[in-house]
Amino acid sequence: LWAFAHGELDEFDVALDRMALTLRLSLSPYPYDEPKACADLLAQSYAREYGMSVAVARPANLYGPGHLNFSAIVPDAIRCALSDRVRVLRGDGQSRRDYLFVGDLVDGCLRLLDSDFVGPVNFGTGAPSSVLDVVEAVRVATEKDLRVAPRDPVPQRGERRPAAVEIRDQWLDSIVA
Repeated sequence: LWAFAHGELDEFDVALDRMALTLRLSLSPYPYDEPKACADLLAQSYAREYGMSVAVARPANLYGPGHLNFSAIVPDAIRCALSDRVRVLRGDGQSRRDYLFVGDLVDGCLRLLDSDFVGPVNFGTGAPSSVLDVVEAVRVATEKDLRVAPRDPVPQRGERRPAAVEIRDQWLDSIVA
């Protein structure tokens, strides 16, 4: 049996400002993250309780075709560049994250399906990029002058997590323990 629990990189709760996330960290308590954390923990609990062979995929921040969640940097930066809108940054743009192309995740999951591996697996590049690096990549790819502006530091209603409590630099440790 194989299970896929989708949880992106920033949905793992860590207490340090700069670190590579490992498989041993606890999951986040934020409402947006709970269903993903629940699927992960549920799959692992079935494995323990019923002796099932379960692999849990934990991907980094995904991007790629069909990604229309405009609260995420990649699709919104592309949308803003193509529509000549200003992209409001979360923070100062220096935060670094691990971004993974969805096709690479698919390839990794297919390989995982063909393996006998059991347990959680992080899928990421291990090479974080800053938000400003992403903005520059979008500028180059679209050949548009993508303009950016910092966001008001006061948390907005409905914001899942204010920028002030975001971990500045984080990426996945994709080495299986």
